[in-house]
Amino acid sequence: MRNCGQENVLLRTGEPVVSTDKKRRVRERLKEAEKRLQKNQPVALRWREAGKALMVILEDLTVLQYKFTDARGPPDVQSIKIDHSVADQSQERLLSADIGVTCQLMVASTRNGRLLLFDARKHERGAAGDHLGASGTRLLEALTASSVALPGPASRVRINCSSDLVLAQCGSHVVIIHVTSGPQGRKSGPAVRQMFLSPEEADKARAPTVTDDVISCRFSRHLPNRVLVVQRARAQGTSLEFLARAFEYREAERQLDLVTSSTVVGLESNVTAVAWSPREDQVVLGTRDGGIFLHDLGRGTLRTVPGCGRGEVDLLTWHPDGALIAAAFGNGEVLFLDGALQRTELESDLKPALESLHLSKVHGFKCHVALFEWAVQPAKPAPDSAEGSCLHAALVMERGPVDVLRFPVRSSGGRLRARDVVKHYIEDGTPEKALEVAAALPDALERYHCLLQILPALLRQTLKPRAADALLDRAAQMIASPTWDDVSPQQREALRALARRYGQRLIRAGCAERAFRLGRKLEDDALLSDVLVWAVRNDEAPLADAVKRLIVQPALGNRDAGGGPLSAAASLPTPSEFRALSALAVW
Repeated sequence: MRNCGQENVLLRTGEPVVSTDKKRRVRERLKEAEKRLQKNQPVALRWREAGKALMVILEDLTVLQYKFTDARGPPDVQSIKIDHSVADQSQERLLSADIGVTCQLMVASTRNGRLLLFDARKHERGAAGDHLGASGTRLLEALTASSVALPGPASRVRINCSSDLVLAQCGSHVVIIHVTSGPQGRKSGPAVRQMFLSPEEADKARAPTVTDDVISCRFSRHLPNRVLVVQRARAQGTSLEFLARAFEYREAERQLDLVTSSTVVGLESNVTAVAWSPREDQVVLGTRDGGIFLHDLGRGTLRTVPGCGRGEVDLLTWHPDGALIAAAFGNGEVLFLDGALQRTELESDLKPALESLHLSKVHGFKCHVALFEWAVQPAKPAPDSAEGSCLHAALVMERGPVDVLRFPVRSSGGRLRARDVVKHYIEDGTPEKALEVAAALPDALERYHCLLQILPALLRQTLKPRAADALLDRAAQMIASPTWDDVSPQQREALRALARRYGQRLIRAGCAERAFRLGRKLEDDALLSDVLVWAVRNDEAPLADAVKRLIVQPALGNRDAGGGPLSAAASLPTPSEFRALSALAVW
């Protein structure tokens, strides 16, 4: 299925392929992988090899490895079972997991309260490291909930960027575990530290206490000892307040220091999803009622993303380069927002979504996203590489297939091109969405190029009168607005000419009143003159009077104000006015 722009493709992992021996085996492995995905919940997702390979960890400790050798063809997949020495392996089901950035370390929490640490690094005689699922993978440590002072299974586990700290969250309790492997792969013992996420509790006797409700807790992408937390503050009346905080973990003192803290005020529903900006100075919050908000920790401001409200926000994720933000909703819809989050004319609002993908319609059954992972591209891709011009993302549905998305980006800034999004909407038969994208663009030249695509598409498509009038009114308002600083008068006149063609087609179809409304919004005397000529010929007195009041009388009044007869060439009527005056004289 086409997604965003000409080059955007949604690759189903179960696509049929040509029936050769090699590709038949690929197809069989893909079907087997999809069966496993339907029976087992995915718990972790990680890209490898700069977006050319994808790892999916299932709850039964199976690793699915997808290899994308062809840019548009189906991937090859391998299914590998990780064996470990914990008793009752058949009953061991994972609840949450995380994979290190090198794909060599994995931490997993089980439903019966264990924490499993897996290590794929080979320490014998300096052998090269491998990745999870390879033959060298072994269980590094199996910790029970009692040994790390957790009241139950950990709902969320995270590994820091240097793969030496593990964070486990269980309700309001958060624990940090040191992962230090010896020369033979043995740990010197897990160093467990209970975190205090509330400053007043941190000053107490250091006894394990339940802190405020923790909604999201993870390590920083860049600083291995930085912990980012979003939690609900203590209720004060009926208002909802949330805290966005950053802590610094000092390993020597086994202590957390509060670095920054900001209070989020103004939300009317509970926060269900969180995403931090790449610089970690802003946080995007998704709520139970479907709203998406941007909170600036430095300024303490809260702004709203328009066009949301599609049900509970299940997941939010910000691209590591800051190019895009993905928001997944409970109804199976995924929105993609511009990572720049530029302001619109309304100071309190952000830009609307650039793209929308409804997975339930794609797959034909009700589904929602369980995991979403952006692929980090190489810093300097090869000049002839098609991968360098795309952003890659992978998403896994709950009990559903794995999908891979590719987005075209500008070679300069890494932003999703609005022209490509507009082109996709036009090809998809939804020009109203294309107009929404064009209207939100702050760059006048980019808006001009988008309208150059939209207006001819409106001429080609057969729309219902009310829908067509609404779209043309919106386009006419954009053309007549004064926010065209970087666009030349000739380019602006080209847009008027395209809209005028639509109005002339309305006149030929006998819909002169609709053409009159369009010309009035467009402020186009040429189209209004054509309406007047038609009204005179067809003896439509009310319409002719309306046009006369709009263009003929102001034109004559301006010349009378100049005094005397028409003596200068500059005072001669324009061709549009001349046609209107001639038609009025005949009438």
